[in-house]
Amino acid sequence: MINPVNEAGYVTWNSNNETRFKIMYQSIIANFRNAGLNMPLVLDASDCGQHLNLWKNIGATLQSFDPKHNLIFSAHTYWTSYANTTTAITTLLNDAATWNIPILLGEIANKQDDNAGNCIYDLPLTTVMQIANNNNIGYLAWVWTQDNCGARQMTTNGNFSSLTAYGNTIVNSSGYGIKFAKKSKCW
Repeated sequence: MINPVNEAGYVTWNSNNETRFKIMYQSIIANFRNAGLNMPLVLDASDCGQHLNLWKNIGATLQSFDPKHNLIFSAHTYWTSYANTTTAITTLLNDAATWNIPILLGEIANKQDDNAGNCIYDLPLTTVMQIANNNNIGYLAWVWTQDNCGARQMTTNGNFSSLTAYGNTIVNSSGYGIKFAKKSKCW
């Protein structure tokens, strides 16, 4: 898998211009496929990867555009201003599970930054993990080590033997941690 452009473009933060965002990704897809690259492409949602709902509107169109039909649609769960309650997260992920496109939560975390600094907001990490798992939506953790927010690192020194509380949650949470999570369906 290749994520060709991390957190590319704005839609909600750019007057809801989905067309421009879709055209940008169509160009990226065409360039990769014309170069003979056939691997899955992981496309990040708009606005720092946050807006999962964008894929409801344009995901199927992009999947059809790709001659390999080999796209995975990612969103990053820094949702303090987007889906910041259990009800909002549940509604969003339950809906995403019905879109008939492969969804991946490309960054799940326990803390969110903003312009005021790092690690400002607490995120409902276990809620996201549980609901994603219940909907067969896969996820990737942010970050293994060396982040500007120590509480958001999986390890203190890069070794699995030194998992932080966040890392332990990602790996060992019964029923939905990496060790125990359902296997996501293949597309």
